[in-house]
Amino acid sequence: MGRAKSAQSPLPGFGAAAVARVRRGVDAQLAAQRRLGQLEAVDEGLVTIARTLADAIDAEHTSSEGSRFTVGALAGRLVPVLLELRGERHDAPGDSFDSELAQLVAAIRDNPRS
Repeated sequence: MGRAKSAQSPLPGFGAAAVARVRRGVDAQLAAQRRLGQLEAVDEGLVTIARTLADAIDAEHTSSEGSRFTVGALAGRLVPVLLELRGERHDAPGDSFDSELAQLVAAIRDNPRS
């Protein structure tokens, strides 16, 4: 179920403008995090990955041959990168190490202090 293809190509200067919403959103998040001092030089690798994924999503979305599945798949890869940059971590369900660690943290937190 793709988009319907136009019978005619748009005239130069009159076609649909490329929408770079994802890249604008990623850049806005990164700018806000920089203002808050949340990003450091060691984060540049993740920043680059986030921007590259955002550009790929925008290119796929605006392409007449673009795939909604590919957009969704790329978005699914972008979200964890953005969360990691925010200091949040969401591991795959069933990761036993993280669930055991969470149980240990809860036990220490809930243990009455002497």
